Amino acid sequence: FNNNYKNFLCAYGAAFGDLIGSFIKRRLNVSRGNPLWIIDQLDFAMFAMIMTSIPSFILPEIFLPLDILIISFLLILTPSVAILANTIAYLIGLKNIPW
Repeated sequence: FNNNYKNFLCAYGAAFGDLIGSFIKRRLNVSRGNPLWIIDQLDFAMFAMIMTSIPSFILPEIFLPLDILIISFLLILTPSVAILANTIAYLIGLKNIPW
């Protein structure tokens, strides 16, 4: 139950974060398909961590909070992997733009 619940919240948080990131880009008049570097790489990861942490605030005796090492690791790894994956996909012809 614990892992399934957190998996659901993580997926929902990532989708919601991506939606919020798109909303912010439109409000800043960033045209469709153009990058907004920090928002594009971290919006889904931040909201996934936030949504996954909610149960630990409500029921701390059942759900463990996220560790600061995990959070910092994800904040460093997520943009790096996103930039690397997009660049490789562009270089091998899977994407038309490198972002």
